Amino acid sequence: MDVCPLARYVAVAKTVIVCVAGKNDIACAVVQDILELGIPSADVRVVCNKTDKGKHDWQRSLRFIAARLGIQEIALRQAETVSDLFLSVEFDRILRPERFKSHRVYNVHFSLLPAYRGIATAVWPLLNGEVKSGVTLHKIDQGIDTGDVVSQCEIPISENWDARDLYFACMREGRSLLKRHLADLMSGDVPSTPQAIVGASYYSRSDLDFSRPPLRLCGTAWQAHNSVRAFCFHEYQYPSAAGIGEIARSRPTQAKSSGKPGRVVHAEKLTRVVATRDYDIELRLSPYKELYPWARGESASLSFRLDDLLDEEINRTDSNGWTPLMVAERHGNMPAIESLIDGGADPTASNLRGTTPLMYARSVDFERGDTRAFKILRRSGADPAVPDVFGYSTYDYIRRDGQTHLL
Repeated sequence: MDVCPLARYVAVAKTVIVCVAGKNDIACAVVQDILELGIPSADVRVVCNKTDKGKHDWQRSLRFIAARLGIQEIALRQAETVSDLFLSVEFDRILRPERFKSHRVYNVHFSLLPAYRGIATAVWPLLNGEVKSGVTLHKIDQGIDTGDVVSQCEIPISENWDARDLYFACMREGRSLLKRHLADLMSGDVPSTPQAIVGASYYSRSDLDFSRPPLRLCGTAWQAHNSVRAFCFHEYQYPSAAGIGEIARSRPTQAKSSGKPGRVVHAEKLTRVVATRDYDIELRLSPYKELYPWARGESASLSFRLDDLLDEEINRTDSNGWTPLMVAERHGNMPAIESLIDGGADPTASNLRGTTPLMYARSVDFERGDTRAFKILRRSGADPAVPDVFGYSTYDYIRRDGQTHLL
């Protein structure tokens, strides 16, 4: 009877050091997948990206997860000398395979190699109107994303996806792809195939200026739609156009354009209809340039009503992982808190750190002696027993800080 790959690995190796280098949810998930294979945490290492601050924001922190799991964080130079298997998942540095003691150095790249080597792999396929993308598990060689391919997974691109949607799909499928091959990678080398010459493409940082995204509102509706969604990534940026503002979504319509391409033919509070060279396109404006400052109390009113927002918009988190209600709670902005809850904001939502609006409201009471926000949330169904990532609930923080009046 054949022995499973992981059993072969356990039989031939007393200690094999596996190193995961990278960021975001995919790197955290890969570490957990390795542990679920039965690899002890003492045999796992992580190398974190330079931007990892050790706490969750809109994505989980590899540094935080590693510390909670008892996994040692090391520098890249050390990883080169101790790693028996090195896995790069969204790592922020170019790797030199000749520096590694082991030749088992692999990367998960967010494209169907050899297409879209380099950066912005969630942008270029949309900008070019592709109907599919994918993820590739490949060896790392001296080139950039040119190593032999171990396996690939194709991802159909929905015509309504933006760059954020594609990125999350790549993270999900990239984890799944690597998980299927983990045991084989642990036990030794896996078969791989050189990349093709035909169909290869590469994009560098100099190929794209994110401060001036090339919106094609004067082209066809399909070109305009692709240029908008390619640069919509909520935590980073929204594309903007003169006379229109920041654009969060786009949708080609069935109405043939009669106006000059690029001209607004109809306007409402959060939508603009723009003519193109064939069909009109409807643009959904981003409310966040106003919404977050208003929630912080920096402005007294909005140019739109909260009723005009979609559920996903009123409860969407910012780059810190905070919803508008959390922002308002943290700043003790009572008018905004009341308006947001009346407008459909979820009083029970928590961020990736497990922090709830009620916890922020408790902090406001602790700092300022103001219980109003706390009482509003309790009446709205917020649960003080929900724990955060450290295992502490609102009740625990109340008892710790002596806020017995809130009990």
